[in-house]
Amino acid sequence: MGEELAQLLQDMRSSEWKTILRASDMLAMDYQKELLLHLIQMLESESSLTRDGAALALREIGDGSAVEPLFRAILNPWNHGRISTLVYALERLDCRCHFLDIINLVLAEAWDVKTSAFQVLCDQGFMVSDEEVKHAQQMLVEAQATGNDDERLRAALLRLQDFLPERKEAEDGRA
Repeated sequence: MGEELAQLLQDMRSSEWKTILRASDMLAMDYQKELLLHLIQMLESESSLTRDGAALALREIGDGSAVEPLFRAILNPWNHGRISTLVYALERLDCRCHFLDIINLVLAEAWDVKTSAFQVLCDQGFMVSDEEVKHAQQMLVEAQATGNDDERLRAALLRLQDFLPERKEAEDGRA
């Protein structure tokens, strides 16, 4: 590993957000496969700044092998309340195998988490079963019944009721 790369990886562990952001940008621009493992490992850092910087670099790189580690970091209780950037990183990654996980994120309390999750829900072509759609609809209706009723939640429900069945019918027509 070159000195510049080693320094950028060290900068990712800084306590200064500007230093981390610069290093994240540089790592994403000069992406090499060996960096991916380092960035993924940084998702387990105790520092939320380091995790966020790694998530931003992974978002820019767009390598699908970062999806599972990002979901692990999102679900890690240590990160509770500090997942916005991790979810934001998912917007540019293929999350189609994580439909119900994305629905759970749409139900999150934090507005920015909901927004990024909703963006993934709208932008990615989820292939889901009728059972998954019904389960997601049930989750959203239950959330509304317990007072978690906002614009994104209502839009997600409409998305499930209107868009996903149309996609399934379109697929059936191609079969």
